[in-house]
Amino acid sequence: MAILGAIALGLIIFNVTAQCSVVDTNDTVAVPAESSSGIYENSTYGFSMSYPAGWIVEEAEPNSLGMVVGFLAPGGDINNPTNYVTAQIEDLPASQKIALNAYTSAVISSLKSSYKDFKLLATKDITLGDLPGKELLYTIDKEGTPYKILLQYTIKDNKAYVLTYYAQEYSYAQIEEGAREILSSFGFNDAKSATDGSGPLLTPLPFSRS
Repeated sequence: MAILGAIALGLIIFNVTAQCSVVDTNDTVAVPAESSSGIYENSTYGFSMSYPAGWIVEEAEPNSLGMVVGFLAPGGDINNPTNYVTAQIEDLPASQKIALNAYTSAVISSLKSSYKDFKLLATKDITLGDLPGKELLYTIDKEGTPYKILLQYTIKDNKAYVLTYYAQEYSYAQIEEGAREILSSFGFNDAKSATDGSGPLLTPLPFSRS
C-alpha cells in the first residue's frame, strides 16, 4: 500500500470521547495496480469510481484515517507519491446532525489553524454521488514545495465522503483532467451503504510523509 502508506496526516474536526478504531476493509474488493482504465467498486463502503488509463489504483489496508482507496497519477513513483487522488470516509458524531455548511466551516477553520500559508482559492456547491456537496480549492507550502489541493465532499447517513486531488502546484494543471474524471465518476451503490463504525473523526487534509 505504497500510495496510501505515504499519507500520515489527518486533523480532528469534531471532538469525541469514544476510543478510535481502525477502518475495516476486509470485505472490500481487492484491486491490483493497473495501467489501463477501469472501475473500482467497494462493496463494504457502498461506492464506485472509475479511473483513466495510466493511473494506478491501490486499496488501503486497515487504517485509522478512514482512507479507502488511492489513485496514483501517471508517471508517479508508487513508493514516493506526490500527485494522486484519494477517497476517505469520516464518521460524524452520532449525537449531532452535521450540516454540509457546518462541516465546510470546520474544514476551513482546521486548515487555517494547521497551515499558516493556507490560501483558499475557491469554494463552490457541487453534486457528488447525486447528493449536494462542496468543493474547496486551496494551496499550501510543504517543506518549501507549493501544493495545490482540490477537496470534494458530501454527507450521507452521518458520514462524510471526502475525495482529494493532491498535487504539486506546477503539475496540477497537467493532471487535473484525469483527476477530475476520477472525482466526477464517484457514485453510491444502491445495494449497500457504508458500514457503521467508531473511527476517529479525521478530515483528509494535505498529506505528509511518515
